Amino acid sequence: MVEFFWDIEVRMIMVKYFTSIFYRFQTIPISILCEPLLKQIGISQFHSTSFNTFDFEFFNVVANHPRLTAQIAVLLVDTLSKIGVTSVFYA
Repeated sequence: MVEFFWDIEVRMIMVKYFTSIFYRFQTIPISILCEPLLKQIGISQFHSTSFNTFDFEFFNVVANHPRLTAQIAVLLVDTLSKIGVTSVFYA
């Protein structure tokens, strides 16, 4: 998912599948996927055109997942706040 971050169609399919997996299997540690993904988003400098509705649906699933760790929660809050600050579309 990190390698194909800029390909919106591939990212959409992967996010939908991971969202489904996270709903079905509550015991999966989400940090395996979320840590590199959130770091990749940070590297992308929060371009407003690079996010879609499915990205925010995924962030919602991650935020409400029972295996959310404090480290991933901090990365998620940091990422979403930077997106909100840098983009008038999501503020």
